[in-house]
Amino acid sequence: MKKAFVFDDETRKVVEFDFIKNATELTAIIADKKDTEELSRYKNELLKLKGFLQNKSDQYPETAKEISNDMNIVSREIATVSSIASRENQLTKGGGSDIQLNVYDRDMYEDVNRNREKEDEESEDLEKRKGYRR
Repeated sequence: MKKAFVFDDETRKVVEFDFIKNATELTAIIADKKDTEELSRYKNELLKLKGFLQNKSDQYPETAKEISNDMNIVSREIATVSSIASRENQLTKGGGSDIQLNVYDRDMYEDVNRNREKEDEESEDLEKRKGYRR
């Protein structure tokens, strides 16, 4: 089957992973790196592996059950990687946003109330001034 080689920073060694047997561990390692390019590369390799398995399933129908189990594992990992990639994209796109949600910002409401009271006082003062002129 297809192998992946990952450099382990802690042990300073290259570790070999099987794309199917170690799929969840490999996906976790790639996701922890938080590198969108690496994640994309990994997803492309998974898609290639899925295509390869599909061809083998068509060529060897007597082993289709085992191959379909492997394809299910690969499909699950593709879905996981896709969801991780979409979350990463949302985080990077959302990071540049200047939108502020101040729904429950107490200071903002206090400032608004203070300004409103100040405006009310000023308008009352104007009315009193106008009233004394008559």
